Amino acid sequence: MKEGQKYAVWLTDEAARAFLGIDAKQPQSRWVVLGECTGEESGVGFWVHVDHIEQWMAVGDSRTITVSPPACLIPWSYVITIQGLSEFKDLKVTGFKKKWCQNSPAIARPRSAEPGSPTPPRRPKQAPEPRGAVSSRAGGPQPPS
Repeated sequence: MKEGQKYAVWLTDEAARAFLGIDAKQPQSRWVVLGECTGEESGVGFWVHVDHIEQWMAVGDSRTITVSPPACLIPWSYVITIQGLSEFKDLKVTGFKKKWCQNSPAIARPRSAEPGSPTPPRRPKQAPEPRGAVSSRAGGPQPPS
């Protein structure tokens, strides 16, 4: 990570709750730390001067959390992904809908899995052919019957 660069660091729900000391009985959320990298600890994590942390809940609500002191070491094991930003206002969060997040907040389902949406048909499973058999599906010659 580049020192002086602004980042949006997405944390796992479990990690963010441990980091902030928040009760795990609340519904799962998406967490993003917005801050500037100030250094790195090889194999451990990186230092961030935290501007603020955003909690995104499945109902589309969010809240902003500040920490003091703002210098924090974030272990690599806490990180889902990292986005480099020019400005913190550049971060856009879209597509976090209550419909498909409330039942499975850890994994967002594709739009085709939303209730009432058409689901692509599944390809039927075909039994494997015995070794040495000539495939009738390949359009080749048929084995003698």
